[in-house]
Amino acid sequence: MSLQATKTQSFKGHCKPHRKGAILPCLALLACLAMLPATTSASANDSVARLDANGIRLTNVYNIKLAREDLEISPSRINIRYEFVNESESDIRHLVAFPVPPVDGDLMSNYGGDPSADPNFLNFTVTSNGRPITPKVETKFEMNGVDFTKDVLAYGVPINRFDQSYYDIMNGLPTATKRALAAKKLIDFDEKYGEISVHWQVRTTLYWWQTFKAKSRTVVEHSYNPIPGTGFYNSDYGLPQNIERYCMDDGFLQASRRLMQGQEYPQLLGDDVRYILTTANNWSGPIGEFRLVIDKEDPKALVSLCINGIRKIGPTRFEFTARNFVPKRELDILFLRRLPTN
Repeated sequence: MSLQATKTQSFKGHCKPHRKGAILPCLALLACLAMLPATTSASANDSVARLDANGIRLTNVYNIKLAREDLEISPSRINIRYEFVNESESDIRHLVAFPVPPVDGDLMSNYGGDPSADPNFLNFTVTSNGRPITPKVETKFEMNGVDFTKDVLAYGVPINRFDQSYYDIMNGLPTATKRALAAKKLIDFDEKYGEISVHWQVRTTLYWWQTFKAKSRTVVEHSYNPIPGTGFYNSDYGLPQNIERYCMDDGFLQASRRLMQGQEYPQLLGDDVRYILTTANNWSGPIGEFRLVIDKEDPKALVSLCINGIRKIGPTRFEFTARNFVPKRELDILFLRRLPTN
């Protein structure tokens, strides 16, 4: 079973037939759209990689199978457990990479969570057969696929987009520096007001060397804090524009409107968590057994995503399972909740 995007439909509980021959994507757990567009951050499945003069590059491997993956996603934490099988007669050592999709460098991009000031801003941990591993971190500043890391760092920009000094440093750059960055199209610079807009993206990859013992099963586990794109959603802006992206149906939209009732300014706070599944295809064959659990954490919250065959297993938890799973697309998950009151 593969993930499928459908035009509409997202609902609570189990999949139901919508029209003859159709199965709706399941899972309307409380979602809505933003008054301010949310910027999305994502995380990815592990992939084999190689290290060359240009840094980490993902590649394919044909002798290690991903026998099982258990993936649990909530707005505040993501946990993954992999079981890899080396069926060969020899131990195999590979560089394994966990790529974090790009984070916008612009000062106005909104992200949720509580990112660390450390280069490992996800607070990412990894174990191999229960043994802790300290991953290395590669960070690049890119624009339109071109690496501008040396140029950006030369001007004293923090390597971590979530460093507390990032905003002040960027705004405090000398005029000559801002002009130089603008000349390279890395920023827009309004000299009259001294304001800048940053165009680069920050790409981070965590990586480590992993040994897969011959004729053995290796268990690799991760845990980290997602950095969701965050924004305000209401019925006029956000929800209507994202119906297809999150497979929202009328029931889901109605639930979001009910959730907004009683507020002076009817809107919801949304967290957009994106998870890249397709890097699992870099291993040999399909994922033997795949289990996905979505936990919205708050029973009153809403969540929506595009996937067939998901079922409710608790007040806040939903489950999807598949055998010989070949991911065809990534997971885009929208969690919606009421704004906190003072």
